[in-house]
Amino acid sequence: TLITGIEVLGQPTIDTLESEGDVRSFLYKVKITSFDQGYYRIPPIGLPFGKGSTTDTAKTAPIWFLVNTLPPDSTIASIYDIKLPIA
Repeated sequence: TLITGIEVLGQPTIDTLESEGDVRSFLYKVKITSFDQGYYRIPPIGLPFGKGSTTDTAKTAPIWFLVNTLPPDSTIASIYDIKLPIA
């Protein structure tokens, strides 16, 4: 769980986009999911970078996003009550 209501799926992937002298650009990909509608704020995330003993951490800016729910498509299937247990 990243924050309450937000779950991380799998491991993040890291790619080096550019490298110019001592300046490097990285792309971090994280797949997330949420099932609760609302606005979410993911706080700054620490991202490690560097090699060997020179490892350091950079932080992202907070990330805001909106989760919407979709109404069920009544043309595909009807919604039924939950069935009772069978004796």
